[in-house]
Amino acid sequence: MNRAFVTEDLKVKSWTAIQEISYWESIGRKIGDVATVDYASFADIPSGQLGAYQVVTSPIERLPEQLFEKFDIVVSMAAFTFVQQIGPALDKIYRALRPGGLFAVMTAQVWPSEAGLFYHTVKDKMDRLFSSYGLPGHSNPVPPWGHLLYRPAELYDYLCRFTDCEAAGDIVFEIFSSRRINRYYAEDYARYFALSPFGRYGKLESTIAQHNLPDANLQRALEARHPGYRDFNTQIFTAYGQRLV
Repeated sequence: MNRAFVTEDLKVKSWTAIQEISYWESIGRKIGDVATVDYASFADIPSGQLGAYQVVTSPIERLPEQLFEKFDIVVSMAAFTFVQQIGPALDKIYRALRPGGLFAVMTAQVWPSEAGLFYHTVKDKMDRLFSSYGLPGHSNPVPPWGHLLYRPAELYDYLCRFTDCEAAGDIVFEIFSSRRINRYYAEDYARYFALSPFGRYGKLESTIAQHNLPDANLQRALEARHPGYRDFNTQIFTAYGQRLV
């Protein structure tokens, strides 16, 4: 079985590959003792011939035809939040599998959850550091549920009360416009998966794990801001699929 680890960002190594490398180090050996780890993009492997341990730093939705039906298992852990084109990604994952191949995905803290906003470090003119990650020395001026209860202009106006407006603009851009994450709702994930080749031609099971909202007033406010959606505070979305033909 080929072992290929596909990442979304050329600068980011696959978490899975790093975990496997760490395992060998933990028992006093190097992965190089048992296999060669190669790093490549899809453009580097036009023949479709993968090494035993191959890290491919390219978006899965751009998987080329020469890698169709090359894999028995595809696993995605905490990555789908960062996939911009879920439909093409699921199509390519299905095509990557051999008949009978299995697919498993878990993604956490999707956009319509309390922790669904992501923004990297922003420094204001007073050298204060802001981010959504709870890092030491950082604060987060965005109020709870702010990314869902405020429109971008409203949140910008709110943040300008606490920091300079340039920093406020950077935070708003990161939350609403940056391509670091997608902004799909839990119901969007479920629909994409149901309409994917796994749902149409294969086997598919999916689950949305919700945490209860603090009160009914918040639920009503979120539904009013986001008509047609009800599943807020999604902590985990999981799906298991199989290609049958």
